[in-house]
Amino acid sequence: MFFGKKKKTTDFTPVERGVGGHTLIASSVSITGDVRFSGTLRVDGKIDGKISVLEGETGTVVLSRGSVINGPIHTTNLIVDGNVNGNVNVLERVDCRSNARINGHVKYGMINISEGALIEGRCTQRAEVEQSRAREASHSSDEVLSVADFLRKE
Repeated sequence: MFFGKKKKTTDFTPVERGVGGHTLIASSVSITGDVRFSGTLRVDGKIDGKISVLEGETGTVVLSRGSVINGPIHTTNLIVDGNVNGNVNVLERVDCRSNARINGHVKYGMINISEGALIEGRCTQRAEVEQSRAREASHSSDEVLSVADFLRKE
């Protein structure tokens, strides 16, 4: 009776990879090796290795109080309330909370450093952000001049 029945099968549809995934590395976890991700990576534990966003993707790294990263970080956005021993390269925004400790060079688009945070290394704003701000400033002054010229003609 049981041998003659067909097994019921279910179609499996894999989840597409993309921005929006959330990954948690708990406080009891220690990773030795590189971590590549997209979406949000929250680290409560320890990573000995490089953290980077998958090519063509965006990502935010959140380092909780007590977390330790021994290696470089390459990401879109970074929120730090833990310890980083390595260089940091962030395309957009770095937010250093009061318990943040970064030992290494920080390259950023924008940065916010709360009272109590510590960065031991050089902080450098990304060149493309500086150039974009300079272009915006020059465009806005051109617009003011063109309006002034327009009013003079009337």
